[in-house]
Amino acid sequence: MASPNQLKARLVLRGHRDQEKNTIRGDAPAPSSTAQRIVGSIAAATRSSFFNVDVGGAYLKSGPSQRSIFVRVPAFIEARKRVPWRLVKFPDGLTDAGRQRCAAGDTQLKDMCLLQSLYYPQIFSNKGKILMFAKYVDDLFDAGESNAIF
Repeated sequence: MASPNQLKARLVLRGHRDQEKNTIRGDAPAPSSTAQRIVGSIAAATRSSFFNVDVGGAYLKSGPSQRSIFVRVPAFIEARKRVPWRLVKFPDGLTDAGRQRCAAGDTQLKDMCLLQSLYYPQIFSNKGKILMFAKYVDDLFDAGESNAIF
């Protein structure tokens, strides 16, 4: 978290100018209200704790872009000749960034040996310790025992 005298910023692209925005999928799966109630009900029944997690810098951690994306950096950032830059990561603002981040998050949770629900694919849980996640792109609604956190 930034201190009062420290500024934080992010570069967000103008996704509405993306020439491919009408030909790519931009939807990102979200947990249904039923899935959220399942996580909440199990947590309440087991007297588990609730917590929310926001994955910091999630879009930049989503892996390589599946398409070639070129941008011109604003003049105030790049004082030299303004040549297009090819992006290798997904920044905020692109139509398909949320979907890419969601897929990368699913892979990361599976790599942590969490099991994905067959009927509610945005619910993940582990064996042994009680820990469940209802995942929406880079936000996790979690329920579990305090010692179940990795």
